[in-house]
Amino acid sequence: MSERLYLYAITSRGGAPPGGTGGERGLLGELVYPVPYRDLQALVSRASTEAAEAVAANVLRHEQIVERLMERAALLPVRFGTLLPGEERVRALLAERYAEFTAALARVADKVEFGVRVLSQGQPGSEPTTGPLPSAGSGPSNPPENGDRPGHRYLQARQAEHRRETARQAEARHLADLLDATLSACAAETRCSLLLTPHLPVCAAYLVPRERVAAFEAAVAGLQATLPEYRFLCSGPWPPYNFVGAAGGGPC
Repeated sequence: MSERLYLYAITSRGGAPPGGTGGERGLLGELVYPVPYRDLQALVSRASTEAAEAVAANVLRHEQIVERLMERAALLPVRFGTLLPGEERVRALLAERYAEFTAALARVADKVEFGVRVLSQGQPGSEPTTGPLPSAGSGPSNPPENGDRPGHRYLQARQAEHRRETARQAEARHLADLLDATLSACAAETRCSLLLTPHLPVCAAYLVPRERVAAFEAAVAGLQATLPEYRFLCSGPWPPYNFVGAAGGGPC
């Protein structure tokens, strides 16, 4: 059976320290080492299919390794569980996507990713619906007064839910605009998602130059001080998962 290699990241050969990894141990305790192609290199370790099993310990170890490698060089993180059959296939990948990887490394050089989640706490737009909508055909056999007819109550409930949804959308858009106005000056690129849940109106990712990290974190703290009715959860720095590869999943 041919040797299998587990991929962690793609880096520039000129941007990594001698040896590429500083003796980092990867999944299954194997040494992480570089496989070069021109001015790129893939950081890999020898592995079996066991290393690619999506158990908590493996996923956490993968992320820890990529984060430590990120401290030493600009990199393109590879999604968890990527195995290739030997160094020749790794070099073939680097050759096939050389232009893409080179351009992506230039984009993320000297930058890190931060995440910002905004949690809504008791805002009018995030009030949950209180129970199921009444059926338009439910109710007693003897029709009640006009204002209490089942059909009328059903329409009232639908109108109330529509108002709540409209308010949630307006709240999410307002918060997204506020984040953009406040944080975009500290970031090179932004990814933003709206209304993931009623109480999570905004979730955003920012590609932040390293020299702007302190300013970015201060700007988030300023938003929290100004709007205490929300929670602004800032996490990072992370490898730039949301800014490389298809759907932010890394280059492979």
